[in-house]
Amino acid sequence: MKRLALYPFLFILYVILDPLARNLDQLDPSLALRPLVILWLTAASGVSLFYFLFRDWRYAGYLAFLLLLFFLAFGHLNRFVQDQLLILGLGLNERLFLAIYAGLLTILAVKPVWARLGGRTWLAPYLNLAIALGLLFPVYGLLSELLPRLSRPRDQSRVAQTRFGEVLVMDWGMGALFGAGDP
Repeated sequence: MKRLALYPFLFILYVILDPLARNLDQLDPSLALRPLVILWLTAASGVSLFYFLFRDWRYAGYLAFLLLLFFLAFGHLNRFVQDQLLILGLGLNERLFLAIYAGLLTILAVKPVWARLGGRTWLAPYLNLAIALGLLFPVYGLLSELLPRLSRPRDQSRVAQTRFGEVLVMDWGMGALFGAGDP
């Protein structure tokens, strides 16, 4: 259990709970269930596929995590780097940045690099712990908002019409996956 690669699934939990905790006044928490299930099934499929190819659960979890990181963090990282370069008066083509980002993650995905990073020994427990600690912030935000709500009667006028998928469209550009087109 200590070396089990739970971090792809914990990362997904963080990706869903963090925007939910930040926008809880605008969202119904039950709307986070669909993207959570879809991403967990995607991660489980990725881990299973990589296990079938490489016959190593830890390496399969690591590769699935890198793919999730690639798709879910690119927009945020691109925006951050572009803003920092703009402050310096420089610019970077988005496609060039995408190539650099993909190249770095590809280098990290190579099995000898994974082994050198401690993939066979301490990398999985470290990533499990780091992401679990990162999860404390959105969980605390959710609990501090939801527990007082449970103690008072629900006011239907405060429930916003915004759907969780629309928030994810703004943040990650994955509206088709999360149902931004639903009525």
